[in-house]
Amino acid sequence: MIKIDLHVHSIASKDGSLTEPHFRRFFDQRLLDVIAITDHNRIDYAQRMAAIFGQHIIVGEEIQTSEGEIIGLYLREAIAPGQDLKSTIAAIKQQGGIVYVPHPFVGRRHSLNRASIEANLSDIDIIEVHNGRSINKLPSEAVELAGTYEKAESASSDAHNLSGLGLTYNRASDWPNPQTLVSIIDQAHFEYAKPPLKAVLGPKYNRVMHALGLQKVSADPANPSDQNPPEAPSA
Repeated sequence: MIKIDLHVHSIASKDGSLTEPHFRRFFDQRLLDVIAITDHNRIDYAQRMAAIFGQHIIVGEEIQTSEGEIIGLYLREAIAPGQDLKSTIAAIKQQGGIVYVPHPFVGRRHSLNRASIEANLSDIDIIEVHNGRSINKLPSEAVELAGTYEKAESASSDAHNLSGLGLTYNRASDWPNPQTLVSIIDQAHFEYAKPPLKAVLGPKYNRVMHALGLQKVSADPANPSDQNPPEAPSA
């Protein structure tokens, strides 16, 4: 069994705190096997982790579009935020990437609405139906939409700190690659757990820590082992 999480934020996101030592521990202990690092509007840290961990890391990006957030997986170049959704999806596809819809229909999370998703369904590959930071499960509309249009469904942590990682993921039969990921996820089983408060509030805490300069990515690309940042206090 291969444990795959397709939506994780590292310290390179201004609301994230996960670093190379965290990922190493999860891989060494087989708590997860594959993590897609999907930082906000950047891929540099994900690329650095992929250089260290190889097939354990999928280089992704959670991209802010004019209609909400979309994730590109298996990217080679960062995609600029602020474009319309169709142009952003086209940029993902031009790289041979996979289009992943995070936390659909949740307005407070910069999510895409149904009209935006349906207007681009032919180019959407995976829809997130379980989000590990949602205290309540994502709207049943996400499951209904994926089922109606026969799109692969994913359970992902959306982890921004250590407490959110490893609770929600996909249990798959094989290691993924750009050609097989969608079919593997389509056949995978979900592991979903209600998040602790520390995981839910983690992004707010991390934003403060980043603003104070207490969490930041190492400036030395030749030394990708970053400091192990302080975690949010237990809720």
